[in-house]
Amino acid sequence: MKQLILLILVTFCSCMPKAEKNNQLTEPNFDYLIGSWIRTNEKVDGNTFEHWKKISPTEYQGSGLTIKDKDTIWQEDVILSKTTTDWKFTVTDKKEKNQVTFKLTEITQNGFTCKNQENEFPKIIQYKKDGELLKAEIEGGDMKIPFEFKKLKLR
Repeated sequence: MKQLILLILVTFCSCMPKAEKNNQLTEPNFDYLIGSWIRTNEKVDGNTFEHWKKISPTEYQGSGLTIKDKDTIWQEDVILSKTTTDWKFTVTDKKEKNQVTFKLTEITQNGFTCKNQENEFPKIIQYKKDGELLKAEIEGGDMKIPFEFKKLKLR
């Protein structure tokens, strides 16, 4: 009888780490964002960059800026983080000092969509890793703006 109880305990305990590991696998992984990126489909004279770093498994920090003639003409900070129930995408415009939070409504292995229908523009932000490229799109109303980035090779 003792051997049966011991066998049940060993079997139960050996299954626990696997269950924990499987739960971790169900968490989204946004590591494809990490790094420095340059926009390749720029419409204006200048260069737009994004930089992402991982703070923890539940928080990523990003920053974006556009430089024209050695001047920064646009800049924002982004925090992609998990609340107790959901993921959120919070954008802070450095010039206007306003902050807008979007809720992630769709998460796939290589991308996500977030929405805030109350925001004037954009209402929807999408990111997708496509091979070596990072593609983003912002949209609201009849306007869509695509962004295509390639990773910078830093020395």
